[in-house]
Amino acid sequence: MSSLAGQIGDSPLPRKPRPVPGSRVPRADHGQTLPKAPGRAGARHRSSPVLRACFPRPSEPELSAPVDRIPAGLPVGADGRGPAVPGRRHFQPFTLGTVLTGRWLDHDRSEVRCVRGRCSSVAEGGGMTGRSDTGTAVPGQAGHHGSDEAPVRREHGWRAGSQRFSGRVVMGVGWPLCAGAALIGYHALLEAAGMTGAALTTALVLSVPFVMFLTTGAWTWALGVVAAVRRQLPEAVRWPDPDFAEGLTAVTAVVFPIKNEDTAQVFANIAAMRESLGEAAAEHLFDFYVVSNSDDPDCLIEEELAWHTASQESARVFYWRRHREAGRKPANIAEFCERWGSRYECMVVMDADSLMTADCLLTLVGLMEANPRSALMQSLTDVVNGRTLFARLQQFSGWSDKRIVAWGERVWQGPAATYYGHNAIIRIAPFMAHCGLPRLSGPAPFGGDVLSHDYVEAALLRRAGWDVWLIPELHGSYEDCPATLEEFFRRDRRWCQGDILNLRLLTTPKLPLAGRIRFVLSALRDMSAPMLLTLCALIVVFADSPPYAAAAIFIAFLVWDFSCRMSWAGVPAFGLGISLATGTARQSGLPLMRSFANSVLVQILWAVAAPTRLLTYTGFAAQILCGRDVGWSTPRRAGSPSTLRRSTRLYWPHVLTGLATLSALVILHSWALWWFAPALLAWITTVPLTLAFDSPHVGFLARRAGVLLTPEEHTPPKIMTRAHELGHALRGTLPHQPWQAALNDPDVMAVHHAFLPHQAPLTVADKEAAAAAATRYRAGNELSDTQMTALLRDPHQAWTTTPPAAPTVYYPAVHATRMPEQQLTRTK
Repeated sequence: MSSLAGQIGDSPLPRKPRPVPGSRVPRADHGQTLPKAPGRAGARHRSSPVLRACFPRPSEPELSAPVDRIPAGLPVGADGRGPAVPGRRHFQPFTLGTVLTGRWLDHDRSEVRCVRGRCSSVAEGGGMTGRSDTGTAVPGQAGHHGSDEAPVRREHGWRAGSQRFSGRVVMGVGWPLCAGAALIGYHALLEAAGMTGAALTTALVLSVPFVMFLTTGAWTWALGVVAAVRRQLPEAVRWPDPDFAEGLTAVTAVVFPIKNEDTAQVFANIAAMRESLGEAAAEHLFDFYVVSNSDDPDCLIEEELAWHTASQESARVFYWRRHREAGRKPANIAEFCERWGSRYECMVVMDADSLMTADCLLTLVGLMEANPRSALMQSLTDVVNGRTLFARLQQFSGWSDKRIVAWGERVWQGPAATYYGHNAIIRIAPFMAHCGLPRLSGPAPFGGDVLSHDYVEAALLRRAGWDVWLIPELHGSYEDCPATLEEFFRRDRRWCQGDILNLRLLTTPKLPLAGRIRFVLSALRDMSAPMLLTLCALIVVFADSPPYAAAAIFIAFLVWDFSCRMSWAGVPAFGLGISLATGTARQSGLPLMRSFANSVLVQILWAVAAPTRLLTYTGFAAQILCGRDVGWSTPRRAGSPSTLRRSTRLYWPHVLTGLATLSALVILHSWALWWFAPALLAWITTVPLTLAFDSPHVGFLARRAGVLLTPEEHTPPKIMTRAHELGHALRGTLPHQPWQAALNDPDVMAVHHAFLPHQAPLTVADKEAAAAAATRYRAGNELSDTQMTALLRDPHQAWTTTPPAAPTVYYPAVHATRMPEQQLTRTK
């Protein structure tokens, strides 16, 4: 026993060790044959006859040797009883017990490997202990700085924490049973409506996605309620000590990938974050990088001028214009990693509108220090700065619902959590080693760049053995939301194409099951709008009992509406009540009765917008099936007000659909007219509804009246107020026409001239395009954006005077390291 304790440090033995198949496995380094421990590890495989017949266990010679005879320096195996063998995977036995507890879903949790000559294990409390060559536990050697290999975890036994056990029961037993029960109930409802034969079968098949949304949302909500009330971390996650910041020495990079964004607000957010870090005496622990692939000529010059202003105050802010031409936002992150990634252990990936307090930043870094097995920690963002009515609707929904959903998702997703693409901290070495995304074969939208890259990157990190965690306990992480329905639909159109493209990755080997579930559910949710319309049409045509038919339509529509909001189905109706129960609303200082009234108003407003969303998403599905690519357009985050002309141009199909459906129902099925009246009215009045939703004036009046008020509006955080002040001040310093100022304003010319040596090398074609643009510019002709950009890349031909002395543009030393592309599926 003493020898075993020396092998695993202070880690207690599991109370119920998991059986491990016995075998003689040669060591990778000395070629020895190692015996396995006695006891249950060598016992007969116990399972039901049916499971044993369907899933036979490999026959292996049974060996016996005392565990304390394991040679000194050899790591202990995943069960705490036998040796760990480099490169060997120990899988959960497929028994009746593993099926009932859902452990078959977690087959990659018990992997045991040696990392670069060292092995380590995790105690039940989640702490990492490293091992030296003499078999003595050495604190701090669990991980390896800059290593792309995951540290090794020892399995905790049958019930390693109630949250993991609950999540496995839900996904292994509860979810299939509830889905089956819901499908049977909906089948009975359709039969009561009078549907039979092929129509009934088709309707039942079309209802499968909505059953999946309902059961997944209900279980996520239920688990989220329990987890939020208990406020218990998973056993595999260690929260940093209260004084952890005093011992931090490593510098963390904060990366802002941008393209044609609101430059003033981006750099104002950086300045506000630096001030917050300065107040916490931690500014020296973070470097800020703005990596741009903007192609708008005005944005290019504004970014250079904004960096020049920021560089006067801090030497830790860097601006880099991406060299590579291909790729979207992931290419910006990849270029940063390949140039400067080796200088840092971790990076915090932000979006252009992201904002984070010093406390949140430092806690993320502390979490990565305390959990060396984790490669990604995702914070939960609060939506802020909503000015239009629609933005305020998203803002309030996110506050009342999002955190409950996150608690529930962490229970059933475990260490294979979701990555949102921003406001998260990432360990750079494993990210570079395992998250290089290739271009998929074939043309877009069924090939090309991976658009929903965040889901894929999280799944790849988990596949490599690293943990990906969602941390809903964190506060102080903020982002903006689409201000108008037009921008909301534009973003969702890109997500829809990316989610459908991710279905090609389901055949990628060894992806975690949680990642595959996200791929499938996301794609089904994107394609559910046309399925819902088809289901409704079938019920109207073939049902002969109006009350039951109306109930079937209403249930399907309600589930679709909830599932396509900002959260899973079933959560929005109860989110505020749970927030009150868990103290979130009480601590915010908002009037409780007003918050309840706002919660009711939220449901009404989402229901009013639901028919418009339904037809729009149906159009998205039709465009993708017809092969139309959406690209990656930059959102107008500030949200210019919608005009009558623009709304009419965008939504005239909705109006025509409403009028045509109204005429058809009056002639053919008048009983359904009253049940469809709300949707028909919403379609016919889509244009005025969208004008009201997108109006900043309506949003201002709503805020003034306390409608849809959130805690961040009731008591604005200091960092938000400061970011707004800095953004307003910075906008006043930028020229009105930046690209022209770069050709005739001496100060702007000097800054732009300083960046020219750092841009991508000019080709012959670039010089010819610049010469042609300079000729048109001198002749007084109007230039297109492409011609302006070409001229700015080689402006010497348009400058009439020599630029003044250029300021120094500095960057950290480059240590070029290539990110290998992962073999996901057939690529080109």
